[in-house]
Amino acid sequence: MILYIDTISLLPKITLIKNNNIIFSSKILMNNRQELSENIIDKIIKLYSKKKYSNNIKKIFVCIGPGSYTGLRVGMSVAIGIKMVNNIPLYGYSAFDAFLEYSIKYYKFNNLYILIQSNKNQNFIVVYNKKNKQIVKPQKIRDINEFFSRKIIKNSILISNEKLHKNNYLYKDRFSKIINVNLIDMLTKIDLKKIKKYRKIISPIYFSNIY
Repeated sequence: MILYIDTISLLPKITLIKNNNIIFSSKILMNNRQELSENIIDKIIKLYSKKKYSNNIKKIFVCIGPGSYTGLRVGMSVAIGIKMVNNIPLYGYSAFDAFLEYSIKYYKFNNLYILIQSNKNQNFIVVYNKKNKQIVKPQKIRDINEFFSRKIIKNSILISNEKLHKNNYLYKDRFSKIINVNLIDMLTKIDLKKIKKYRKIISPIYFSNIY
């Protein structure tokens, strides 16, 4: 059984997966009184109170970015704490690399735009060609519509971890295909060991270059 910690998505969650099936998932809701750090601790405590789950967790996976600064640090700190207390192997992975692996497995493309939408209205983009080489380097973008108002590379597909607003530029015949897939659902369909940045050294991925 694997514990996945996702604190980069618009709605963070912790999830247990066994044999590529989700057997437990809990959203980390945030409000004005409690921040992400407080809520995720509450969720972890409740999870570990259920022995049928906690006694069978063999690995922990945490997304190391890209994402909001706070979300990344909270997620990794919690994951490291669980690893130390329970002596469980911990691995980090890049969301960009995970979505690239997923896209290679399920789609054919000449060019691939990967858009990661994170909390606190932060968005990140990277573009690969059919040889899986970066043709637009990973970067943080201030506004999705502003970024996609410029010329899009022909014969491209777009994949994002969150649904996109129907009225923005993304839905005006700018891509040959648009795919929305939840980060956790996507991870159940790929082999994380194939991801380049699958690793035991946990450090956040930040991007200082902003479009």
